[in-house]
Amino acid sequence: MSEHTETESISLPSSVQVPRLLGEFKGALNGPNHIFIAGIHGNEPSGVLAMQRILAQLEEIRPNFHGSLLSVSGNRQALERGERYVDIDLNRIWHRDANPAQPLAEESEKTALLEVIVPYMSSDKPTFFFDLHSTSSESIPFIVLCDSPGNREITEGMPVPIILGLEKYMEGTLFNYLTKEGFTSVIFEGGQHLAPSSVDFHESFVWLMLERTGALNNENIPNYNTHRERLTEVSGANILKFESVFRHALIDRDGFKMEPGFVNFEAIDEGQLLAYNSFGPIYAKNRGRIFMPLYQKQGDDGFFIIRETTD
Repeated sequence: MSEHTETESISLPSSVQVPRLLGEFKGALNGPNHIFIAGIHGNEPSGVLAMQRILAQLEEIRPNFHGSLLSVSGNRQALERGERYVDIDLNRIWHRDANPAQPLAEESEKTALLEVIVPYMSSDKPTFFFDLHSTSSESIPFIVLCDSPGNREITEGMPVPIILGLEKYMEGTLFNYLTKEGFTSVIFEGGQHLAPSSVDFHESFVWLMLERTGALNNENIPNYNTHRERLTEVSGANILKFESVFRHALIDRDGFKMEPGFVNFEAIDEGQLLAYNSFGPIYAKNRGRIFMPLYQKQGDDGFFIIRETTD
């Protein structure tokens, strides 16, 4: 798998408030609902920018579209600040009810999101959810799945690595909630938070998923070959599946600092120095690959270790 380095960075326009509804496109033909959620974390703007680009193209070309597409922003308050969250991680609170005695910004964001998506959850049409993210470390794009037949089926043949088993380590995520409710739910991580290529990777993923679900035929997708080649080239010739085998959790940050320079999916050895905290150095407990090393101020996942799987 290849690595890439970029010096430019992206951002949302500072003078424009991020809307909850990024856009909607209703096809003239019967088909499933497609819900794309971008910006659950406010320092991850690439999914928002990609969906705005795609919706503009759909309105321009008006293709034969089966079903409907809805895109919404996740944590609007955090997106406007350019920070992961305001009070608490919005992607860790989907397993609990709000505490009226302690109002939090993210609780109001969750309520607003549910108001949008619940009508689709009760629809008699098949409904697919896609959660668009990015990483603090340099990374190629990849897919994260809760392991269910529906999630596997819809991503079969996508030209990016697939990560299984993260749900064992993270409570309260949106994709855990949606999967437990019985919906196909896919996370796509498009690359480093502010890399311009992350917008391109998100765009390519969305177009290819719309083909995969039957919403669009490939001849109706602008630059279809470019989108498939873009993801295939950056991921490498061998598209692999990985399983999570370890998570280093943070407690009140505990002075955590990742060793500099790690790239997502980089091979590591057992006993290799990975980070420090207030108790001293942190060494790899397993041989495998480093996954989502933390290079940002907010977050409670220091890093994961993954390994290849044939399952």
